[in-house]
Amino acid sequence: MTVVRAKLATHLHRLSTPFLFVGSGLSRRYIGTEDWEGLLRRFASLTPRPYEFYKTSANGHLPTVASKIAEVFHEIWWEKEEFSASRRDWSSSLQGVESALKVEIAKHLSKMPSLDTLTEPLSTEITLLKQAVVDGIITTNYDPLLETTFPDFHTFAGQDELLFSTSQGIGEIYKIHGSYSAPDSLVLTAKDYANFEERNAYLAAKLMTIFVEHPVIFLGYSLGDQNVKMILQSIARCLTQDNIENLRDRLIFVQWEPSAEPSVDPYTIMMNDYPLSVLRVTVNDFVDVFAILSELKRSFPAKLLRRLKEQVYDLVLADDPHNRLVVADIDDKARSEDIEVVFGVGVHAKIGKQGYVGLTRWDIIEDVVDGKSEFEAGSIVTQVLPGLLKGSGNLPVYKYLAEYNALDESGNVKTDLVIDPRITSMAEKSKGGISTGESYKKNSSRFLDGVLGIADLLEKKGVDGVINYGVYLNPEIVSIDELRSFLETHKHLKDETWGATQYVKLTCFLDWLSYGRRNQKQPD
Repeated sequence: MTVVRAKLATHLHRLSTPFLFVGSGLSRRYIGTEDWEGLLRRFASLTPRPYEFYKTSANGHLPTVASKIAEVFHEIWWEKEEFSASRRDWSSSLQGVESALKVEIAKHLSKMPSLDTLTEPLSTEITLLKQAVVDGIITTNYDPLLETTFPDFHTFAGQDELLFSTSQGIGEIYKIHGSYSAPDSLVLTAKDYANFEERNAYLAAKLMTIFVEHPVIFLGYSLGDQNVKMILQSIARCLTQDNIENLRDRLIFVQWEPSAEPSVDPYTIMMNDYPLSVLRVTVNDFVDVFAILSELKRSFPAKLLRRLKEQVYDLVLADDPHNRLVVADIDDKARSEDIEVVFGVGVHAKIGKQGYVGLTRWDIIEDVVDGKSEFEAGSIVTQVLPGLLKGSGNLPVYKYLAEYNALDESGNVKTDLVIDPRITSMAEKSKGGISTGESYKKNSSRFLDGVLGIADLLEKKGVDGVINYGVYLNPEIVSIDELRSFLETHKHLKDETWGATQYVKLTCFLDWLSYGRRNQKQPD
């Protein structure tokens, strides 16, 4: 057993489940993304001036360098033909002079290479990282590496989304400097950093509980990284000196040095006027560290724990729990100490005469996206779908109709069965794909040539392109696996008004392709 496995495993096993705090070094290692200065250098090359001109003009201050490049790039972006596609997709949503540069950086970072092409030891590392038992991740990275590696985690893109959304503190990724999926969320320029620092106290308060209750493992940062120091200083201001000392065992910095001898030892970081003690782990690869994380024990997966917390939170806040709370046979005279509270998970928790009535629209959508068969199809068709379809929203129905043996050889609902007409109508509506809007339908004919698949569309138009135009792809070409993978990776879209609408329509498209169209008898 190596020294890292022996010491770090012993250290972590006596603490709660860790959080990861991930920097650009990890993305650079696995998907070859540039560091901050590398990104700026790349986009400065698209302007008339060399990168060094902007750097010296800003006295080396990178946020100011970004501001100066953005100002020049703004005019180039609006004038040059090479950015015409970006202008068509993004011009109506830009927020300022700096937005054009952010859009192109986001597009550049969205083109993540496949992790399947990694060689050793990187392929082993990424496999172990995917199995890591962690409660959540904080990152200053913009790229999609973490969402891809932890597809079951919910992602919060940017400081605003984290501050003004209900987070559960488990099974979540906090992209505190923004995300490629929302270009204007990127913290990139001097203005962005000023705004970030102005509101940093609120972010620190949000993160403080994580630092106090969990060990935090820093990956892909140097010990002197200014972003990390700023976060730690903000948190430290909220704590007493005694509580700061309690962080000693909880802050773990993993440093990669290719020629170093692996080691685990205490280290002191100077935070302005006081020292902060951390545990420094030096490695020449991450196999041991990620292996330890994959071997940590937890009773429930993070995704399930987050869902439980979310459901309990909703039940406490809501006056109407929408049949999700079942109280069974409690006598008014029963002693409080004799009452037991039981949490039921999944379909088998839907008990009593109400059957499956407690299932929500998103339970159905998630079941279709995951491709599971947790629910008994007959109960879904007869008890659940009619009620959920009373509203105006769309809903996937083919999976349950197929499993209920309610589809004929043409993929139509059998006429000799008693099926609620709302289900039949929904099946007919989603056959071939539900339109995402007349403008998108019209625009799709300009670039969808009948041979594009989901991966091609993602590369060409990004995430928004897939959710807006995916339903217009040729069904003969669309890979069900690619579509399902996209929906699993981008479940965060359910928390956005427009994104949720398009996400459901794309799920209905997956549902028809997987169960409706597939049910059709193919020609000989």
